[in-house]
Amino acid sequence: VLDKRNHFVTDLEKNNFEVFDDDIPQQIDFFSRETDLPLRIGLLLDTSNSIHSRLQFEQQAAFDFLFHILRPGKDLAFLMTFDTHPQVQQGFTSNLDLMRQAINTQRAGGGKALYDAIYSACNNYLRNPPPPTTGTNVRRVLVVISDGLDDLSDHARSTAIEMAERAGVVVYTISTTNKWVSPDQQTADNMPYLIHYTESDKVLKQVADDTGGRSFYPHRVEDPGQAFVAIGTELPSQH
Repeated sequence: VLDKRNHFVTDLEKNNFEVFDDDIPQQIDFFSRETDLPLRIGLLLDTSNSIHSRLQFEQQAAFDFLFHILRPGKDLAFLMTFDTHPQVQQGFTSNLDLMRQAINTQRAGGGKALYDAIYSACNNYLRNPPPPTTGTNVRRVLVVISDGLDDLSDHARSTAIEMAERAGVVVYTISTTNKWVSPDQQTADNMPYLIHYTESDKVLKQVADDTGGRSFYPHRVEDPGQAFVAIGTELPSQH
């Protein structure tokens, strides 16, 4: 839930919500608000040939995200890459050195099977993550860093989204496409002007929207910081 300034709202109660089924009001029988959930984070890194010139950005963005989000002893993350096929490069860990090594050794090449990767990450890993020692619930999150293109998947986009929903995974997407920003057109707050969403941008947005996450489009390919700040604020909380 976002406020008018697009900030995440974490303190809502049962009476702040209304649920409708075919326009018919429904009674909410169970409601909970959790604000410090252990995280099980899947990091899905595009290493296909089309991302070659932006791979260094992806690698730096991925590690920066984990460095600021991962809480040792509480949260766990794994790294999966995808080009022609998805492949786990580092299983669940809270060790940032292991994650850094796994991220930095990746090289770009091959085709792109984005939907297969989302399906596999949600089904094989985030669906059954290691439980927290406290016995509480966990929040399952998949962060996809990609340009949103797909030319090889066996699974359809709708099937990948359905698997994320069944596994209880919230998907956040960060676009590495930077062709939609005009450097010489500025808005009133001196930010780059959004020209249009590409078809692959729309793919990333649909995957995020349909699973309860958000999609981000950094204004500069080397500066995804605001996207990670926003995601980090949201991750430990849910209604």
